[in-house]
Amino acid sequence: MHEFALVQNIIGRCLRVANQNNASIITDIELEVGDFSLVIEHMFQQSFRTLKKDTIAETAILHIKRTPGIIHCNSCNRESEIWWRSAVQISDSKYQQSLQKYEKSVTPQDVLTGNSDFGKNLFQCLYCESNDTELIKGKSIVIKNIKIKS
Repeated sequence: MHEFALVQNIIGRCLRVANQNNASIITDIELEVGDFSLVIEHMFQQSFRTLKKDTIAETAILHIKRTPGIIHCNSCNRESEIWWRSAVQISDSKYQQSLQKYEKSVTPQDVLTGNSDFGKNLFQCLYCESNDTELIKGKSIVIKNIKIKS
């Protein structure tokens, strides 16, 4: 469960920002979570509830906005939006194996910064149906906003 480590990192960053701004409380944390960051949202929220205890973020609300993946096709040079729900329907075992290999190797830092190896030749272009594609967006987690009170 990498969600716990991710949330720990996010809360740490938010607490540092709050401290730098002399905040006494964090009320809200807004995230954009790429649909291919492999975050299970209910586990993410549970980790957040656990880790915020006894901090100035104890009453904070975590807002998560999912964002799509964007693939670039090297064959037709076009970009397409893709969501995880579409991607999980891939039946070819080669793609399933690539995804499983990635899921086992992912680290919290990879998710926060984006792992450049994830998504190569994994998805089919929506225009020309080539598999010579790269997932170029939708792998990361971005802290969009932190609401604080002094």
